[in-house]
Amino acid sequence: MFYLIHALLGALIATNIHSILLIIIACLAGHFLLDMIPHWDGSWDKKLFHLTEKISIKRSTFLIHSIDFLIFINLIYLLYFLFGSKLVVLAAFISVLPDIMKAGYFSKKLRKNRKFMKYLRFHSKIQREVGWKIGLATQLIILIIILEALF
Repeated sequence: MFYLIHALLGALIATNIHSILLIIIACLAGHFLLDMIPHWDGSWDKKLFHLTEKISIKRSTFLIHSIDFLIFINLIYLLYFLFGSKLVVLAAFISVLPDIMKAGYFSKKLRKNRKFMKYLRFHSKIQREVGWKIGLATQLIILIIILEALF
């Protein structure tokens, strides 16, 4: 799922829950629940990763995730401007954190850490990837639902 959708779900959670602990729990759970919905986000080769624990990323995938991350950064500023709430910003960040953590793979130390690699396997296993047309349509529908609920 794109960072934008995770972050907006986090903002929605923070507008309805006012306990930091509950926000963190709900945002993390919401992240993984969204990832279970069939979608497309140009992720790495899952089969290769599960066989070899090596990540192969195409340039197009790197570009998609870079643009998605830049949109997310701008969204953080927009959410703070719109809601004036640090909890909303925190929730948006926490909702994206499980994906940001995957960048730790590029650290040799974390790549050798069994718990970190176990987390990557778990996160990869729950992802439900589909073709890009259906996957983007699914994300668009989810985006519209979250925006309707948020505004």
